[in-house]
Amino acid sequence: MRNNTPVHWAVVVLASAGLHGAGCSQQRPPAPVAPPVRVAVGHTLGSPVPLAPPGGAGGEALVVTVTGYAADPATLPPGEPLAARARLVVDSAGQPVATAPAAAERVTLLADVSALRTPTSTGKGASTIQVVRSPLPPGCTVLLSFSAAVGRAGAGDDAGVRLAIVSPTAAGSDRPGLLVTARQSAEDPAASEAAPVSRDRTVLLDWPSATLDGEFALVFPPAPGARLPVATVFRVRVEGAAGDPEAAQASARIAEELSEQGRAAGASLGNSLASAITSSAPPGLRRALAGVCAELHADVTFEASLLAEDKDLPALVSPVAQALAAAPADAETGQLAWLADRATLEALAKPAGGGEASAPLRAMLSARFGEVGRDAGAVSELAAASPSRADFDARVRAENVILLDDASPAARVRAFEWTSRQDPKGTLKGYEPMGPAPQRRQAIENYLQSLSPATQPASTAPGGSHE
Repeated sequence: MRNNTPVHWAVVVLASAGLHGAGCSQQRPPAPVAPPVRVAVGHTLGSPVPLAPPGGAGGEALVVTVTGYAADPATLPPGEPLAARARLVVDSAGQPVATAPAAAERVTLLADVSALRTPTSTGKGASTIQVVRSPLPPGCTVLLSFSAAVGRAGAGDDAGVRLAIVSPTAAGSDRPGLLVTARQSAEDPAASEAAPVSRDRTVLLDWPSATLDGEFALVFPPAPGARLPVATVFRVRVEGAAGDPEAAQASARIAEELSEQGRAAGASLGNSLASAITSSAPPGLRRALAGVCAELHADVTFEASLLAEDKDLPALVSPVAQALAAAPADAETGQLAWLADRATLEALAKPAGGGEASAPLRAMLSARFGEVGRDAGAVSELAAASPSRADFDARVRAENVILLDDASPAARVRAFEWTSRQDPKGTLKGYEPMGPAPQRRQAIENYLQSLSPATQPASTAPGGSHE
């Protein structure tokens, strides 16, 4: 789960620098030109996009230094579009797509910064410099968000680009991972008519340097129609934090804060999954519920979601979403799965419009829970009384053992077939569903004595309606 935080250790410096090729000689130096694009720094635990295979928990803390300044485009060396180095492009749902967003296409990558002129505080057309220095803890990612400078309202939201530098341990590599994310707007040629809502697209790039540390640059072109057509250069340098106690301490602090936020985010998994269901439109309701079930391994709910008719699906989804939303804050996935399945079993006992559940759903209950499963109301009562799946399984087993001595031969046969499938050791020996009652009861008693205390049903005294 993603956990972004604006908390970071960073040093920001604004200074005057030479902007070559802009302006003309004056007696008084011109006012510094602010870069049209600014950068902000954040961190996330792990990688925004999973990069397999995952790395270990160890690793070296790194330091990322970003230097941004305005420059005359004519003085910059040629580079290549970011998308030219793309290994893969995925959308915000993690699905591979064919094209990178246009905003990322416009940004140029300079893998070799040796040809860049170093900005100075003298010369024609001074520029302010933004320097941001931030640690990159092992197993984490530094997020660099680029947007239009203040004063150009709204422009940065649509054209914003995010650069993620993933630590080697989170990238599962000996070098950092590099991800570039931008919004695929409706105006982009690659925007799909089938999905008019704009989505983020992430471009996975190879690390520009042959070593773990290194330096590269991003060049943002002048904005169309800008009064002063200047580009913005961001030089990005990554190096080890060894020998820098302040950076090492800041790295450890950030990693701890992100871990705490990750634990808090994980504790609200029930609410997140409930929102994923309730926010889905009816056409995608079945798919959304199936996706939640797959994540939790809620097998009963998953099967019911596949078998339920369209008209009955909302009555199934609503109690499941309510149960997940009301789950304890520290509920783990196993407990959430049982809460979802319990809500499903209770919902199947109260089908929409009255009556009983559909034939496929009734067959599912019978196959899963034996003779007791033929009564949806009885299964619902057992589920409601069970705080855990293990307790529910024990209750279902006990009810089927009791039904081995039922007055109905058909009920005894079905209970015997189900109980035999749950008894791979074959300890239910000597029982014949059509045999005399004393013989059946003796076989049941022997079966109960063969069970260990941990697996013996809690309420298994033969009873009910005897012959």
